[in-house]
Amino acid sequence: FLSSLPCVLFFHWQFTGDTTISMFFIIVVYISATTDMMYALMFWSSFVQSGIMPTAGYKNNLTLKQRVAWCYRHASFSVVVATFALCVSTSIIAVVPVPAIRHIGIQLTLAEVIGGYIFLSSFPCLVLWHHKHISHKRRNLQRRREWIKMLRKDM
Repeated sequence: FLSSLPCVLFFHWQFTGDTTISMFFIIVVYISATTDMMYALMFWSSFVQSGIMPTAGYKNNLTLKQRVAWCYRHASFSVVVATFALCVSTSIIAVVPVPAIRHIGIQLTLAEVIGGYIFLSSFPCLVLWHHKHISHKRRNLQRRREWIKMLRKDM
């Protein structure tokens, strides 16, 4: 969201000619923020799922590169479809004859295209940075599976 905010602000100034922050700008920023959060949840949940799904028996043998590739295969399709659907719906708003609403439609369409592109190119880097530097351990569910497997061997 923070990376697409300057683009939204630039388009707002170019299309409306207004250098102040209006209610229309707040609407565009709100819609862009909610869709960016939706994209983030899609990718993050795919990354978590790639860490807990068993590849061989009860254990996950995927490397970090394989996990990111799996996430791109699954989450990027969802992001592209959601971006396309939002662009179609906001481009319908862009053909309304009322100038203020037409500007919102144009801004939203451009903000969604640019936001989706920026998201697909930058958010995986943030996920990898978080995985390498903040969460030094594997996910709790995977540890539980290994613990259950160990308990089964002891019985």
